[in-house]
Amino acid sequence: SPVTNLCQGATVYLSKGVAPSIASAYSLVTYTYTITIENQGTSSLQASNIRDLLPVGFAYVSGSTSGDITSVDPATTMFQGQQRLEWSFAPKKLIQPGETRSLSFEAQASVGAGDYWNEVWVTLDEFEDRVYSWPTAAVQVMGVFDTTATSGRSTVSSEVWVGSGSYVVSRWTVTR
Repeated sequence: SPVTNLCQGATVYLSKGVAPSIASAYSLVTYTYTITIENQGTSSLQASNIRDLLPVGFAYVSGSTSGDITSVDPATTMFQGQQRLEWSFAPKKLIQPGETRSLSFEAQASVGAGDYWNEVWVTLDEFEDRVYSWPTAAVQVMGVFDTTATSGRSTVSSEVWVGSGSYVVSRWTVTR
């Protein structure tokens, strides 16, 4: 069915997600990032470039790009301690009004506890400046602690993941 309620002219919504969004510290984790470009306007959009800046300690997995925008690996460079990914399109990728296009890729990291954010830009001919999304695709890496408490009659052991403002008890056992 035809898309309704489109904004007049060139309008775009850029977003980025990640899975998993919670991981344990110092474990090698593979993250799947998805960049989504949604044309919410009445004009076609022409994308010529997508730039992504991974968090410090994260690295692109070669050969992992997929999606309806491209499946080609990006050019990779280091920028202030972060890996920068750059996909350039010639010919440009056309995104019709009401159409959503996406690109997914994997990155790996084994990092300490903290919150890790991501940045993404897309260059569209219809906009003077690059379209930008920040903060986006947050990963919360949690510290892992083993705890034990005993009352003399029983012992409780647990593994607790602790992050900024939250915690998760990942497993616990009670023995007598």
